Amino acid sequence: MHGAYACAWHGAGHGANQPAFTYTQVDARPFGDNASHWYGIFDKANVINARPGRPKYPATDLVNIADNIVLFQKDNGGWPKNYDIFAVLDTRSKG
Repeated sequence: MHGAYACAWHGAGHGANQPAFTYTQVDARPFGDNASHWYGIFDKANVINARPGRPKYPATDLVNIADNIVLFQKDNGGWPKNYDIFAVLDTRSKG
């Protein structure tokens, strides 16, 4: 593991155009506390409030998880606390 990502190593002999590794899934552990707070606390100030019982993206769905990370990003480049990056959001929630 490296940071919040699990990697599949390709082995030795990488050329200049070959990546050293490929991301295969997002490690949910660093985000677990945020997600549990999001589902447990309703806050009018939240950009998006949780809807319990909704589906979540699997850790291997890198594109949709990345879309959520960018969606939650603030104008100043930071991120708010207590959001679930794995949440499957409906069109209305995405704004």
